[in-house]
Amino acid sequence: MKKMKYGIFALLACSTMILTGCFNLDEEPYSEITEESFIPTEQDAAALMAKAYTPLRFIYDWYGYFDLQEESGDIIITPTRPNGWDDGGVYRAMHQHTWHDRSGQPDNTYWYCFEGINTANRVKAQLDNDELPVGDLKEPMIAELRAIRALWYYMLLDNFGNVPIVTTWSDEVPTQSTRQEVYDFVIKELTEALPGLSDANDGTTYGRMNKWAALACLTRVYLNAEVYTGTPAWDKVVETADQIINSGIFELAKDFSDNFTPEMDYSNNKEVIFAVVYDRLYGG
Repeated sequence: MKKMKYGIFALLACSTMILTGCFNLDEEPYSEITEESFIPTEQDAAALMAKAYTPLRFIYDWYGYFDLQEESGDIIITPTRPNGWDDGGVYRAMHQHTWHDRSGQPDNTYWYCFEGINTANRVKAQLDNDELPVGDLKEPMIAELRAIRALWYYMLLDNFGNVPIVTTWSDEVPTQSTRQEVYDFVIKELTEALPGLSDANDGTTYGRMNKWAALACLTRVYLNAEVYTGTPAWDKVVETADQIINSGIFELAKDFSDNFTPEMDYSNNKEVIFAVVYDRLYGG
């Protein structure tokens, strides 16, 4: 009988320890960074803004902006082969201008643009609310975020025209803007961001919206102003293009293909103003 009592006591003691252990679920992660443990510094500025650029890798891939622009023009055509590549006729639809609102190319372009815009709005809101203590880099970061957001809106302006203008990070349902309003917004954002953007053109600004990238984007918007608004802006085209040309920073590469070599960077190529950054492992 005593053995039975001791056995029951031991079993109850073990149960108590097990129950206590089950309810103590606190853990300290060492393999990942949580929102509570991440304290950003000035060195994290580029990483914090990177997600606003990331969709560029996808939008310039197949079934995106590149495909939308070139398949619908006279540059490329994707013929159906014996082993496939018809994809439900999407490439023919692009070439014949018979696409619809759920076709892959325009659909992907639209959503990738707003993915970049939403990320820029989120990080900007965090900076505005001082949730990211980045010191003196706050204003330059906000300028860069406004510039990359304007680049996304330029693509929407060029391809869709009348789209919602979203500048806040909230669940507010946006309203559609006219093409004129989107045009005015892009011009305003790039013009106001310019003074805060870096004029460096080296590894520190590679793949980022610096002064020259913003001016190049402005030039393209002004170049098509008559299409977008009905009013040409040729004087503005000359003004912004001349700022880039007269800087003395840029020159045409000796061979056009040099712009696409894996070794291409600002130390050996002076033609590229803005590049989409790819990575062999993380963004091929």
